[in-house]
Amino acid sequence: MAKLNPAHGNWLYSMMYTLGVPKDHTPTPPAPPVDGGSVGRLSREACALPELFALARPAREGGFTSNGRGAGDGELAAEAIEQERRHYAEYIAPLAQKLRSCREALTEAVPRLLPQHRSRLEDALRTLETEYVRLCDAERFYFDRRLRQVRTGQVDDDPEFTIVLERVVYSTDRGDDVAASVGQAVQTIAAVLVAYVREQE
Repeated sequence: MAKLNPAHGNWLYSMMYTLGVPKDHTPTPPAPPVDGGSVGRLSREACALPELFALARPAREGGFTSNGRGAGDGELAAEAIEQERRHYAEYIAPLAQKLRSCREALTEAVPRLLPQHRSRLEDALRTLETEYVRLCDAERFYFDRRLRQVRTGQVDDDPEFTIVLERVVYSTDRGDDVAASVGQAVQTIAAVLVAYVREQE
C-alpha cells in the first residue's frame, strides 16, 4: 500500500479532516505530483486562515454598544474605542501577511497546476481576499461611526447599517456568513491541492 510523504501529505489530509472537507469521488484528470515547495506552502498558509479570521473577528463581549456611552463621558468612551481599534488591528496584520503569502505561493505554483485547478484556486483565494477587504472596510467604518457618535452625542441615525457592520467586524458563531465563506474557500483549496500530494511506495 502506498504511503503518503509526511512532508506534505499526512498533515494535509489531517487538516482536511479537521476542516470537514468532503472526499471528492468525481473522476478528475490525474494531477502531476509536485514537491512540497509552493504548493505545500499554499496548503499550509491557507489552512491557517480560518483561525486568523476568527482572531480578527472577536466575539463582542464587554465592549461598548454601537451607540457609545453617555455624552458626559464621551472623551473616555472615545479613548476606549480607539484602544479597542488598536487592539483589533494587531490581529489584522497577521491575516494580511498570510494572505500575501498565499498569493505569492499560488503565483509560484501556477506553472505546475492543471488549468481547471488553477481556476478553482484563484477563485477561492479571491474570495478570501475579498472577505479580508470587506473586514477592513467594515472595521474602519464601524469604529469611525462609534467615535463620531460618542463625540457628538448623537444617537445612531441608521441602526440597520450599524448592525450589518457589526456582523462583519464581530463573529456571532462558527456558522455566520463570514466564517462560512472563509471556511468554504479554504476547503476548496485543500480539496484541490490534495490531488497534488506525492505518494511514495
